[in-house]
Amino acid sequence: MHIKPPPATRRALLLGGLAAAAPLFFGAGQAPAREAGALDAAKLGVKPGKGDASAALGEALKRAAKAGRPLALPAGDYRIGGVSVPSGTQLRAAGKVRLLATKSGPLLLLEGAEDVVIEDMVLDGDEQAMGADEALVVARGSQLALRRCTLLRAGGNGVMLTGCAGALSGNRVQDARQAAIFAEDSRGLSITGNVVRECGNNGILVWRSESGDDGTLVQGNRIEDIRAEAGGSGQNGNAINVFRAGGVVVANNVARRCAFSGVRANSTADVQILGNSIRDMGETAIFVEFAYDGAVVANNLIDKAATGISMTNLNEGGHLASCTGNVVRNLFRRPDPETGVETYGVGIAAEADVAVSSNVVENAPFAGLYLGYGAYLRNIAASGNILRDCGYGIAVSVAQGAGSVVLSGNLISGAKKAAIVGLEWDKAVTGDLAQGDTPPKPNIKLNSNTVL
Repeated sequence: MHIKPPPATRRALLLGGLAAAAPLFFGAGQAPAREAGALDAAKLGVKPGKGDASAALGEALKRAAKAGRPLALPAGDYRIGGVSVPSGTQLRAAGKVRLLATKSGPLLLLEGAEDVVIEDMVLDGDEQAMGADEALVVARGSQLALRRCTLLRAGGNGVMLTGCAGALSGNRVQDARQAAIFAEDSRGLSITGNVVRECGNNGILVWRSESGDDGTLVQGNRIEDIRAEAGGSGQNGNAINVFRAGGVVVANNVARRCAFSGVRANSTADVQILGNSIRDMGETAIFVEFAYDGAVVANNLIDKAATGISMTNLNEGGHLASCTGNVVRNLFRRPDPETGVETYGVGIAAEADVAVSSNVVENAPFAGLYLGYGAYLRNIAASGNILRDCGYGIAVSVAQGAGSVVLSGNLISGAKKAAIVGLEWDKAVTGDLAQGDTPPKPNIKLNSNTVL
């Protein structure tokens, strides 16, 4: 027989459940403090208009945080700069609120601040000049929830977090001169459901100062029209860039019209790149590069890029990946930014300790699969892929020192040059291996591939 607990016990169970589900910016085992009514910022001397409201807003934030109450800003424009945000801040808009920069540097600054919530307002940098390491919101060693805010015209980054936890969700960042969101050395961060548009150099950066586990979740964001104003060969121009940060999950994002990559993972470990929609990239749509150590690239859809997916740089120690279930189409050739030589036009490229399976590649002018480069080839299994209307269906390195490749059960249709060809560096040195035009190469094992 089920016996209902008495009302007081039921209430305790309910509160316990709410505490367990509290956002991660509250301390472990600690329920959020009971919220009283919001304080009216106007009654604390914070006034919209042409005057500098920085000092008044800073004092009002202290008072509200000390009282454990939210601070509500009435509608209007507030001109501020360098306002320190204390622990326990809950800053909200009561109407259409714009925080407008009065000078270079951050509008809001968090230093070791815990349990901070900022939501439902516009932060406008007014194109004030900033350094590359400055932002409209700067947080160091803090716990922050930034929700449903619009960040515009930052002279540097939109948001810059160092050693932070928390969540950035439902925000819009547009016209940042550097990156929309720059998170370094995070300690439990999620970046979800944000819209990023028309930024100068990058969309979302997840970095670490030294290689290590990070675990940031980058999910469900829309990132469009990212330029590479600072130039370079890939450090700029990316929708999402993960650098040295291990255990990061990049999932279900939409990226459009970026100068270089949709997702670029450099020197990472155990990164997962899953279910992203990427279109109109100027270089490689998904690039797992340099000293990467473990990657899963699965179920992404790529349409229009110079190269679809690249998992390379064995020369830097880059190895160990699974590349499955991706759809890659409409690749193109273009000059290499460093050498000027026309290259790219590849569906999927891999070099070391990689399983490439159940992918579909269509219209790759150089090769559907490009496996190894010179001596940089080791332990690749390519199976069950469909390669349609490509220059070469599969191009495999047969250069001196190249390691083993197994090609099994692939379907190659409409290859314009050859279904399977051996390369020494950039030069084709065999006939069509799938058709027996050249004797088999010792490092390539062929089994049950179909050529149409």
